[in-house]
Amino acid sequence: MRLNKHTLIVQVLPNAPSNALLGWSGEKLKVRIQAPLEDRLMNPRLERFLAAYLEIPLPQVEVVDGFGKRTRTVEISGLSAERIARRLDKPELIAS
Repeated sequence: MRLNKHTLIVQVLPNAPSNALLGWSGEKLKVRIQAPLEDRLMNPRLERFLAAYLEIPLPQVEVVDGFGKRTRTVEISGLSAERIARRLDKPELIAS
């Protein structure tokens, strides 16, 4: 079981009434986040939400691209691809 970094493409829906995982739209994980689209608030809230959802420490989740955009690239470390896929209800990861 390999525990290295895995990449997810996340489509954020900003200014949501609550944070929620909405599922998959093609290769993108759709997530509602209670924050405006700007990076100063969105990225930390998205990272916290995904860390809590995956039940991993916050430092293991990092937005690495897409700053200020609805589609962002997030790196997840310290989990196997199988556990991430199982937790996010996706048979395979988008990229490893």
